[in-house]
Amino acid sequence: MRRFELTFAPLLELRRNQRDLLRRALADQLNRLDELNAQRDCIATERLVQLEELREIPPESELDVEANFSRRAYAGRLSDEITRIDEEHQHMQAQVVACRSSLLRADQGVKSLEKLAEKRLAKFVIHHERRDAQQHEETWQALRAAQGVAH
Repeated sequence: MRRFELTFAPLLELRRNQRDLLRRALADQLNRLDELNAQRDCIATERLVQLEELREIPPESELDVEANFSRRAYAGRLSDEITRIDEEHQHMQAQVVACRSSLLRADQGVKSLEKLAEKRLAKFVIHHERRDAQQHEETWQALRAAQGVAH
């Protein structure tokens, strides 16, 4: 039996590679989202600590006004950083949605080519099994005919 050769094997391999690249890109984007969430949580905790320390300072105490101002400014910078992280997070979320959509399309393309390959392989096998059966039958009939002439 001849060996089955898939005519579009390079295309299938290319599509699989593209799908794998999209999977890796999606994983990287999801990791970046996790990093942003952890970073935001850390900064938000630090900001809450600063604000709590500011609340604990008694209003009648004559502590260093500059230190108090410095704490408030630091808490403000932390708030700005949280806002920046939230904006980056939204941007990354949009990229994740787009990547998931691309991955879905790529996966569908690979699956359709794989299904087509399975159908062609099945046709190939059936064709060759029929041909082999026909050759076997012809050989059998030739042997019987040869035996009939010999008697």
